[in-house]
Amino acid sequence: MSVRIAVLLGVKVAICLAYLSNVVSIAGIAPLFVFAPFLLALAVIQLIVDPPTGAVPATSQFIKLVLLGMILSALLTPVFFGLDGNRPRAVLFATLLFSIVLILGRTVQTLDDMRGMLNLIRRMTIVLVAIGTVEIFTGWHLPNSRHFDLTFFYTSPYIPTGTVYNENQFASLVLLGIPLFLSSVFGTGSVFNRLAYVFVLLVSIFTITQTDSRLNLIGLMLVVTSFLALSGFKRSAGGLVLAIFLVFLLIALQPELVTSVFDEISSQLSTLSLDTFVKTDDKEVVRLNLLIMALDVIAEYPIFGYGAGGAEVYCEAGNYFTYGVCAPHNWPLELASSFGLPLAILHICSVIGLFVALLRIKADPQLRATMVALFSTTVTANFTASSILLLTPVWVVFGLLVAYVNFMYRTEGKS
Repeated sequence: MSVRIAVLLGVKVAICLAYLSNVVSIAGIAPLFVFAPFLLALAVIQLIVDPPTGAVPATSQFIKLVLLGMILSALLTPVFFGLDGNRPRAVLFATLLFSIVLILGRTVQTLDDMRGMLNLIRRMTIVLVAIGTVEIFTGWHLPNSRHFDLTFFYTSPYIPTGTVYNENQFASLVLLGIPLFLSSVFGTGSVFNRLAYVFVLLVSIFTITQTDSRLNLIGLMLVVTSFLALSGFKRSAGGLVLAIFLVFLLIALQPELVTSVFDEISSQLSTLSLDTFVKTDDKEVVRLNLLIMALDVIAEYPIFGYGAGGAEVYCEAGNYFTYGVCAPHNWPLELASSFGLPLAILHICSVIGLFVALLRIKADPQLRATMVALFSTTVTANFTASSILLLTPVWVVFGLLVAYVNFMYRTEGKS
């Protein structure tokens, strides 16, 4: 078995563990955190034995530069702000993210490799949807189990095991599978398979609407719209009917969520004050306090941040009523507060650059539409309340997108 096949197999095992960990109470970041050093070593061996050929696009180089910047920032942060445990956290954290993109970018070299990874994510999403649907209708979930603290941000020895324990996390994971279900519905499979995926798609949409996650509801509409707009079905009456049906389905199931988003944004902006903290059990106020805390950290440590995991110390030292939740509730703020504002800006720029690169690809419109829709899910996950718990699956998808851009640019002969 070649090194590349071994790496692909290892990545698939890690992805399976990452998804199943959301059922058996091991945080989603843990599996690839454990596998990353081994997979990274194999990827380096493959790089030496079988160096890449063909032109690599400037966008890919820029993304790799951003990820290298993460490692440098992680190394420099504890140097400037003490060695209180942030160094190993920061180094391992940055190495994990860099490893995912590097490994997938080196091992996914053909469309068959890409489709194999997408099929795996599709199957794992179906498993989550099945379990989540049972929990929604019956209230049953697996009993609590011991939580081995392999993450950086959570120290509680026990967490509930049920998939719908964290609604935003569950909805975001299901949302990652929606583009793949759409591609199966409009694919070239048998009528039976396509009808089966129609059923899975509708059940997935229903479970997302039942999790009370407003942002994922908006993300769902964005994913469906982007897929239909880019896949060539925008001129199809069937595609238009499906789009209208999905919009009306969302509004019919959760009208208060759709209409309350703008009211909530305006009310939070009107009450935003850096000097006011309200002690309450209201989760919206807790999220507002987390936002204020993150802004305080960024204002005090704008260049290198407080260090990976340092938000816990800052949260406990300050008068922030967040009831033990210390991580900011979106990924850009987490990057800015932990690693510094410049790195967060670079991250946002790299995401924009990846989006532009995806749009420049012309071959295979349906696959491109699927990848752009997957990109939409990663953007949505970046701003959900459970963005930290979604690191592994989101960065796996991000790595696949980078690999797809690399492969298609080499195939189309672009520089």
